[in-house]
Amino acid sequence: MSKPQVSVIRQLPVPYFYCILIGTGLGLLLGTRFYWTFLLYGEAQDFAWDKYFMAPFINHFLWGFLTPLVFYFYKKYTLVKGASTRLWIKALAAGVGLSLFHEIISYIIWMLPSHLLGWEKMTVNMIWDILYRIPAGFISQIVTYWIIYLVFAGLDYAKRYQAKALELARMETQLSQAQLHALRLQVQPHFLFNALNTISSLMEINTKDAQRMMSKLGALLRSGLSPEQRNLLPLWEEMQLARNYLDIEQIRFHDRLRVAYYLDDAARQCLVPSLILQPLVENAIKHGFARHSGAATIEVRATLTEEGKVQMEVIDDGVGTDIPGEQLLDQGIGLSNVRERLALLYPGAHRMSICSSSGKGFRILIEIPVVRAA
Repeated sequence: MSKPQVSVIRQLPVPYFYCILIGTGLGLLLGTRFYWTFLLYGEAQDFAWDKYFMAPFINHFLWGFLTPLVFYFYKKYTLVKGASTRLWIKALAAGVGLSLFHEIISYIIWMLPSHLLGWEKMTVNMIWDILYRIPAGFISQIVTYWIIYLVFAGLDYAKRYQAKALELARMETQLSQAQLHALRLQVQPHFLFNALNTISSLMEINTKDAQRMMSKLGALLRSGLSPEQRNLLPLWEEMQLARNYLDIEQIRFHDRLRVAYYLDDAARQCLVPSLILQPLVENAIKHGFARHSGAATIEVRATLTEEGKVQMEVIDDGVGTDIPGEQLLDQGIGLSNVRERLALLYPGAHRMSICSSSGKGFRILIEIPVVRAA
């Protein structure tokens, strides 16, 4: 018997000690109220504190001790929508039995010390009087039983709701991580194809530049595209990945391409999605610079705003376009990939915009919340 009892006590949603403490507190409170009520109505001469104070105290104090049994019956006969009639009968019978047990035991605990200590001797008439009062007291006990039962039902429902919410959050996190991994894998072959295509074109023009480009590509693959690459990395590392990519493009375009970098010291250690800048600088090369024969400048900036956001910008002075920014974000793999990743990582807490007009280049801006490495 001891093992199941210990098990029930351990399963209680409220520590057993707190149940006893609550029962004791309620007993003291209601017992005191009962006592002062008698004093208020001038019955102090006939008032016996052991009778009128101890009765309500023992009543609630005992329920504190019996809470594991109430919880046991709740778990065994949990009443839910669609419960069978048989289950309802068993649950009601358990409540009746425990309430009757409580009523009888409370009288024993109350009257036995009174008899032994000489406060009030137990007689046959007193026993008949107790038996006469048991039905009225029983009604009070069964109401108390179902109140405790419903409290356990509410706590159990809240616990199950919280567990489901946590499970749902865990599943959503796993889904988001899987989607992020898929999006990141999408970027890698896209980038490699462009880089290798550039190297292939250089092989026919300048083999030394092609070799240098292969060396840069190897460094980029080692630092940024390894299978163990994190989804988030410090901003300074992400800037270095963008620099590696632009170094490759500068080999391709020689002196025609100028690149400027600015990284706010306050933002260096902020975590950002890996390979988030590479599609932006690739867009600047492909759509802003590669289509005209003159020199152009690409500026890569990363700052910490006054509102506490990490702001990343890629600006070029290339040919630009009159296509609306929202439409541009839906075109191609690179920018749409970035937007999807940001939506997964920072739902409702990020901003991505693109501004362009003919002859004035592109300006792509990203703002994300500040996340620092632990």
